[in-house]
Amino acid sequence: MSSHSHRIALDLTDRAHDLLLAQARQSGQGMGQIVSSLVEQRLDYDAWFLAEVQKGLDDERAGRLLTAEESEQRSRARIEMIHRHADLQHPEG
Repeated sequence: MSSHSHRIALDLTDRAHDLLLAQARQSGQGMGQIVSSLVEQRLDYDAWFLAEVQKGLDDERAGRLLTAEESEQRSRARIEMIHRHADLQHPEG
């Protein structure tokens, strides 16, 4: 990733500014560092989310779909597996 920085102007509400300032003071980071990190995290998330949506659309077009019943069965099986794993990690008695 590029290490160049680019200056932009932001209009923040008083509340957003106060929260940002408080976080900067608490963390010892500059407000610009915090804003830059938040923007990167959000853009990374948006890119991931859009890619996941595209995967779903591609699956739909290819006919790789589950019925509601199949989805429920998979969910129940996953929940049971989690419970079994939790029981093994924390056996009673």
